[in-house]
Amino acid sequence: MTKARITPEELDLGDYLAILKRRWGWVLVSILVFGGIASAMSLRAAPSFQATAEVLLADSAAQEAVDQASQNIQVRNRDIENEISLTSSDEFNTRLAERADFGVSFSVVAAPDSDVLRFTGTASEADRAALNANAAAATYVEIKQERASDSITSAIEQFRNRLVELRVEREAVVEPLIAIEDRLAAAEEGSPRQTQLDREYRRTETAIAPELTLIDAEITSISSSITKLQLDGQLASEGTARVISQASPPASSSNAPLWRTVLLGLVAGSVLGVALALAAESLDQTIKTREDIERSFDVPVLASIPRGLATSDSVDPALAAANPETSEIADGYHRLRSSLQFIFAGEAVSSIVITSANPAEGKTTTASNLAWAMAALGRDVLLVDVDFHRPRLAEVFGLSTECGITNAALDSTPVRELACDVASPVATIRVIPAGPLPPSPADFVVSDGFSTALVMANEASDLLILDAPPVLPVSDAMALSRRSDATIVTALAGGTTVDELTRAINSLRQAGGNVLGIVLVGTKPEAGYSNYSGKGAGKNTKKRKGRLLGSSRDSKATPGLVAIQPLDIDLRPTAPSNGNAAVEGKSASKDKLRSS
Repeated sequence: MTKARITPEELDLGDYLAILKRRWGWVLVSILVFGGIASAMSLRAAPSFQATAEVLLADSAAQEAVDQASQNIQVRNRDIENEISLTSSDEFNTRLAERADFGVSFSVVAAPDSDVLRFTGTASEADRAALNANAAAATYVEIKQERASDSITSAIEQFRNRLVELRVEREAVVEPLIAIEDRLAAAEEGSPRQTQLDREYRRTETAIAPELTLIDAEITSISSSITKLQLDGQLASEGTARVISQASPPASSSNAPLWRTVLLGLVAGSVLGVALALAAESLDQTIKTREDIERSFDVPVLASIPRGLATSDSVDPALAAANPETSEIADGYHRLRSSLQFIFAGEAVSSIVITSANPAEGKTTTASNLAWAMAALGRDVLLVDVDFHRPRLAEVFGLSTECGITNAALDSTPVRELACDVASPVATIRVIPAGPLPPSPADFVVSDGFSTALVMANEASDLLILDAPPVLPVSDAMALSRRSDATIVTALAGGTTVDELTRAINSLRQAGGNVLGIVLVGTKPEAGYSNYSGKGAGKNTKKRKGRLLGSSRDSKATPGLVAIQPLDIDLRPTAPSNGNAAVEGKSASKDKLRSS
């Protein structure tokens, strides 16, 4: 059973700092890349100069006359956005191309809280930048002038057309009065007819007077506007815009300073680097520290085995605990031994299966070093290779592969005749290699003959350690776990994922195995160890350099384990024995092996 994994919402500042500490490479690379790109771009960028000309948008006296004369006459739209859009029209570009025989690069913005447009020219030379700004501003003013002049001409024409209409209207209004005047002229002086026509004339004149007054007033106003527009012809030609500030060549380049560009690149690189680090951490589901295991599993971490540098290419890291000198690696397995001692105090454990989720995750190295560490306490330890897919113990200890535990299963060869004593300065252990490999290991490990061989091996020792195959690729470890008192699963820091370890532990438990705990190998060495241990190997490893050693059978090196100096190992077959002393006090373990 696994615990719920920590969610991003549960991360605090310390967690983020820990992530950045682990993923500092992402941040550093991002900073260097962006800083380098910014520096290169700044150094390779051609000089750029900018100059600005200003144009004022204002009504001329002629335009004011048009506006006052009639609200129906087309007038200038003072919307600044529309004025700016004029500079991107086809008409403007055509005029600008006619004015300047070179490519003009410019931009236009409106000055805040004013009717001023700023034309900014850009070029690789200071003089050309000023020319660009002035050419764009002059083209704009020219177009505005022509439009203003056309607007005044159109206004005068409209005024004149309106005068014609008003005169026609006036003639229509006074036409009845004129008709009466004609009849008065034909009437006799002093006649009643004349008197009657006089009264009719006065009534008609009084009736049309208001309308006639309005028409005459409008005629007078329009005539005055036309006269004013004609008199202000020069002002009309000046339009509704004029240049109030000519652009002059700038004294310095407008390029951003190198330091500012580099700083922006570093800031951008830092932000992206942090984002990449957090993304990489989110996507990386591998186990890195014992806290990752404690956070995700209810299985205890028995020990963390630090990684180290090899001192010899000819020595397998499985011999680390056989070295009498102190080292970080050996101390890790001593801590594993201490953890097991506390567990053994409450349980009768005489057989342990060492396995892992995947190959090359330190199970063989852990099995060998645990055997050395337990034997150093005076226990009779028997180490058996039951990985019939990729056996390694014979290679580690230099044993023959012609005979092994398979012989005990197939022809009932006594286990004591198959075991070889392997002596080191710290202890002596007995090792039984795998022997001839069966064609179907999965069927072999569940056979009666193999069960009998395991019983004999358990009876022949105080502690039986089985180096089993990994759980996920094959099913052998599940059957072996069910036939042993306890199972230890190794995980590779930075290699084993939470999902893989979860599936391995669940598979072992479903098979009936007693998962005792997890050993995390390949962790980061603890700071200050070499200073505390004095002349120990932890101090020496800092002075030595070499490649990380792993399984000599695999093409890839297994990180996290360190080889020790070559040992004087004595390999001698153990003499046959009746095994009576070994049988005493182990009935519980025998019953478990037999019942399996």
